[in-house]
Amino acid sequence: MSINDSITLNQIAQRTCRIDGDEWFSTVSTQYKKDILRKLAHMIIESHPSGDIVQRAIIESGLKATITPCVLLSKGDIRLQLAKIVNLPSDEYARAFRLLISLFRLADNERRSIYCHAGCDHWWHLDLDKPEVVQRIIDMYEHGKL
Repeated sequence: MSINDSITLNQIAQRTCRIDGDEWFSTVSTQYKKDILRKLAHMIIESHPSGDIVQRAIIESGLKATITPCVLLSKGDIRLQLAKIVNLPSDEYARAFRLLISLFRLADNERRSIYCHAGCDHWWHLDLDKPEVVQRIIDMYEHGKL
């Protein structure tokens, strides 16, 4: 996955993206959708969501709690459930994306407020709404500094 797409995922989650996340996701190939879901699952694991955040993400996503990705996310070990979601059939990818973006948004916001409120060195916590910040991240990545 490119740094540009990693930035886009973070912008979508932070709601600073100038494009609609669902639309963006719908434009990529089926294989790349799976790569995006895999990346999101990794980002979610790194943000350490609680069970409460999982339930809030289901509500925030606007999806029915009875659809497969929501049911899976509600059960047990989040790592195992995220792996199952990533491996769902492709007709579930759009709903899985919406759910995982909501989960990442909530978990990362909580983690940021607890651990990064006084500042941090996570590039994804920078102001991704500013083109010059985004360009600086891309430059750092291209020069092996990320």
